[in-house]
Amino acid sequence: MNIPRKDAGMKNIGRRNFIGTLAGAAALAGITSPFDYARAAEVQGIKITNIYRTRLEAKGRRGMRPWAGIILRIETNKGITGIGECRDLDWGAQKTLELLAPHLVGKNPTDIEGIFNTMMQHFSLPPMDKIRDQENMGTGAVSGIEMACWDILGKAQNVPIYKLLGPKLSDRVTMYADTDSNREEDVVTRVEKGFKHYKCDMYLSQIARGNYSTADKPNNYGYKEITLNQAGLDQMHAYMEQYRETLKSFGEPYASAPIGSDHYQGYNATDQLSVESAIALANTLNEHNENGYVEDIIDWWIDDCSGRPSKEVADATDMRVQTGEDMFGVDQCKVFADIGAFDNFHPEPNTFGGINQTLLAAKYADTKGIKTYYHNSSGPIAMIGYVHLAAASPGFIALEYHQMDVPWHDDVIDGIEKPMIQDGSVAIPEGPGLGITLNDEQFAAHGAKEWTKVI
Repeated sequence: MNIPRKDAGMKNIGRRNFIGTLAGAAALAGITSPFDYARAAEVQGIKITNIYRTRLEAKGRRGMRPWAGIILRIETNKGITGIGECRDLDWGAQKTLELLAPHLVGKNPTDIEGIFNTMMQHFSLPPMDKIRDQENMGTGAVSGIEMACWDILGKAQNVPIYKLLGPKLSDRVTMYADTDSNREEDVVTRVEKGFKHYKCDMYLSQIARGNYSTADKPNNYGYKEITLNQAGLDQMHAYMEQYRETLKSFGEPYASAPIGSDHYQGYNATDQLSVESAIALANTLNEHNENGYVEDIIDWWIDDCSGRPSKEVADATDMRVQTGEDMFGVDQCKVFADIGAFDNFHPEPNTFGGINQTLLAAKYADTKGIKTYYHNSSGPIAMIGYVHLAAASPGFIALEYHQMDVPWHDDVIDGIEKPMIQDGSVAIPEGPGLGITLNDEQFAAHGAKEWTKVI
């Protein structure tokens, strides 16, 4: 069926009429799949006309790292607008937006693969020795644009994003609570929200001070080894045990809730736990932590992203090994999945390349028996995108909540139940696209006072 791309009658067609025309054309053509609908939208002539950005910011508690996110708004010639978000602190996102925008204006935003491929033609990842800086290299811009295009596609078809991704595997998305420490007050606030999955930061420099040493020269994997002595292992064990004891005081299901751990060597790019110490620490933390995990116990990009050090640890411990937070794209996930280098896949979708790339990788991981957790250090718009993604992800366990210290987190968007997190989970929006609208008053109150045209 040939439908004119543009004529005098199409120039002034309104959004509601456009959607009706799209649905009618699709029905006549015998269209059944979401991407068939997307192709119908392309024929109808929906095009990106402008890309705008603004910024939300939150101050960190007690001097800790703040959250700051670039919010995108993509406008089209059919009056349908898409919203997306770049990953927090992706300082390269603004520059990348300016790089990509000229190549996207005039493109059909409902052609998700086409948009992604266009971006990849003009965007390249850093060299492998710089891969650890990926979250600062503009991948958030790629992912934020992709999310906004999914929002447009869902609105054009008048369906929520999850229905475009596959069958909904649950009605609510389970969350896990990021926790900066084992302080009882912090754990209690998370129990009060009903979380039944947890993760605790466990910096060696704070917990095992004086009971580890660092080699002077790099090992065969290219990093300086950190070696924990027994006293240091005992200190790490006691720290986790205190967290567990706080949860036990609330009875089940909290008493036996899984606790992950992270950030052992902090953000040190050159020093990592030796394989032997990583195995010993994983086994130590596993003693009172069934179904828990160690995250980035040796950072994933070590040894040119080969996955070999991580595999050595995974093969030698019953503790689940988790990684992937700063990966980009399906191929990086496959390297680790194919050799069994992790038990849990843990990408941040807004670093990984967006919804489609992340879902493809989660499905691939699932074929290998690998479970998926989603990292989420971004804001509420990205989080809703991740909720749609999680709803369709096989092998999905839990999505991170990193914004306990941002009291207005739920206020800047409408269309969701509030509070957003109830009984440790989030309801999946049923409105078209992301299923949310922006609360302009709250946006302005938290830094987003104006929208700036990207180009």
